[in-house]
Amino acid sequence: ALTDLPRWAPWAAKWNAKRGKFDKIPRRADVPEYGLSTANPDRWFTFAAAVAAFEREQPSLSGVGYVMTRPHGVVGVDLDDCVHDGEIAPWAREVVDALASYTEVSPSGKGLRIFALGEVADWTNHTVGVEVYGGAEPRFLTLTGQHLVGTPTDVRAAGAGALEQLRAQYGREAAKAEGPVADMPEVLDDLVLPDLASLDLPY
Repeated sequence: ALTDLPRWAPWAAKWNAKRGKFDKIPRRADVPEYGLSTANPDRWFTFAAAVAAFEREQPSLSGVGYVMTRPHGVVGVDLDDCVHDGEIAPWAREVVDALASYTEVSPSGKGLRIFALGEVADWTNHTVGVEVYGGAEPRFLTLTGQHLVGTPTDVRAAGAGALEQLRAQYGREAAKAEGPVADMPEVLDDLVLPDLASLDLPY
């Protein structure tokens, strides 16, 4: 369901000293030195092209990712900091079981990514570590292919009422997490944005 869509690009890891973690920057598959616009579908690539560029340009490229921009019947769910020593936190396991669709381990090895068929408005709760993307905002989600054993190997329709229940359980705190400007860096993990360190911003 994902690899058939021309919504792919390779990405490069760029260390962000302020955040103490790597930013994931999507690049063009044909000219990897250039960044990719997640707002322009004409510049997105097929899965095969993205993988070929990644394999050809290692180690300057770190993997491939999927452009979530614009609703298209696919929902991406990010569960952060929920895998420790190979064990999945109980709350995250509940979400995985409820959505019952393709799930994989994130690039950090500490989170999970779930892709399911459905429609949903974007929302995040950084207090718990839940991010849900339906395409309303420009988003680029990296994939690893490290399938979580015991979950479906294909992208399926989310379990009945699962997306609604997820928002009912965690979405109320999202407004608190999204409000303060100080929380914004946490939202930048997979976005195509300029390096904040290079901008002359007032503080």
